[in-house]
Amino acid sequence: GEESEEAFREALEAAGENLALRSLILLNLGWTHERHGRMEEAINVYQKTVLLAEEGGAIDVGARSWNNLGACYEKTESERAREAYSRALTL
Repeated sequence: GEESEEAFREALEAAGENLALRSLILLNLGWTHERHGRMEEAINVYQKTVLLAEEGGAIDVGARSWNNLGACYEKTESERAREAYSRALTL
């Protein structure tokens, strides 16, 4: 809910310019959205996460983000799901 989103905002602020840490925080925020059935929000966060993870050199976070994107897309867009899973495997 609102409390957890505030905690994520505070964590992002505390992470400052550390892109790897920011990407990990966003990965967890995306997961929270996904678990609460807010797929559109989860997809938006995961898309930001993969960019930050790649820029920050957090390959593991990037791979998990692509995998999670695949899981979100699997429910509605099977071709995008395959693309996301493929990206996860290449990292």
